[in-house]
Amino acid sequence: MNEKFLQHVAEQMAHLKFGEDATEFNEELEQYEFTPQVQAWINLEIRNLRDTFYSMNNQCYPFSEGDDYWIIEDDEVVWSCWDEQSEILFDPNKMYFTSKKKADEYLMEIVFGTLRNGHDPRIIAELNKTLKGYQEQDILQELFEMYFDNSDLEDVIEFFKSRQHEV
Repeated sequence: MNEKFLQHVAEQMAHLKFGEDATEFNEELEQYEFTPQVQAWINLEIRNLRDTFYSMNNQCYPFSEGDDYWIIEDDEVVWSCWDEQSEILFDPNKMYFTSKKKADEYLMEIVFGTLRNGHDPRIIAELNKTLKGYQEQDILQELFEMYFDNSDLEDVIEFFKSRQHEV
């Protein structure tokens, strides 16, 4: 990345951020200069901009253009072919699979794991859709405040005490 360009961008950002306080008049040179604090901020921003441009240009993706891949959306295995749009939509927290078989196996493990726990997979899927976007602690707080009474909490305590002995 061109250093003069980064310098220019950071200086323009400094003018926007600090306004008239960004510069002071240097009587020896008879010109305005950035204050030492603002110059330090500019130097830091140049490093930040350089790092940002570097990381943007060196983004690691799990596939190359033209590769087939599969994801799970709404409890279904979905095929796609990696392209520029895939890079825009890329989510490092999402699971990507190199084969339909692997995606199917993962999905079946979720479903059978749910069935082994005695829960209807359709209800679990609906619950997952409903809770999407909520933080775990918010969900737990709501459950404990709105749905559990003291008796329920005592049962939860006993359940986890009994599980400690199994572990």
